[in-house]
Amino acid sequence: MTRGAGQVAVGDQTIRVWNTGHPTDLYDCTSLWRGLQTKVTCVKWHPFADGRLGFALDDGRVGVYDTFSGRFRMLPGRHAGTVYQLAWRALHARGAGAGAVAAEGAAALLSCGADGQVARPTAPVGLTGFDQRCQTAGV
Repeated sequence: MTRGAGQVAVGDQTIRVWNTGHPTDLYDCTSLWRGLQTKVTCVKWHPFADGRLGFALDDGRVGVYDTFSGRFRMLPGRHAGTVYQLAWRALHARGAGAGAVAAEGAAALLSCGADGQVARPTAPVGLTGFDQRCQTAGV
């Protein structure tokens, strides 16, 4: 969750990040759109990585956007239809105690689509290694 910022998907090809902490401009909003080729249906902040959010598209694809760098990557796989809901789940190391996280800030992005399936990409989305796997959105 990024403090002082809200995210909105309004059904077009844009993710809007509203800066609720701006001292004078109550309507300060950044639009992230370059490279998104279909309607954005939902967005969800990463629970550990500041400025990173998951997003879903109406063609069934799911991705992760780094709002600070303006870069994103699409996750493997897709739903047969529109994705309507996203949720992050912290990943824990096998055999470790209840509070042990698998890797620094690692979380899985779960998605639920119109096809009735709940999907989880095989690769966790953490705080490290993101920049090597994402596309430049040209923002």
